[in-house]
Amino acid sequence: EWIALGYSVLKLDWNHATGILRSLVWIIFHPITLLKKRSRFSKIRRVEDGDIIKNMTKTSIVFAHYLGRKKTYLEMVSKAD
Repeated sequence: EWIALGYSVLKLDWNHATGILRSLVWIIFHPITLLKKRSRFSKIRRVEDGDIIKNMTKTSIVFAHYLGRKKTYLEMVSKAD
């Protein structure tokens, strides 16, 4: 989020920057809500974290998007580059 915030400030996109800041403030002031939701979700999930992480990309999506100008997931993981 910090990289996205810096990028939006550099682009003078104030709506995006304030939206990011508001979301971070909400997260800081609502940790109990987040923990309760996580607890409820973990009770019903069927796939383990390890199974999900195996299928995730190992590179930084943030850098690929902002610095590499990649817009879709397929562009980020494509071996054709």
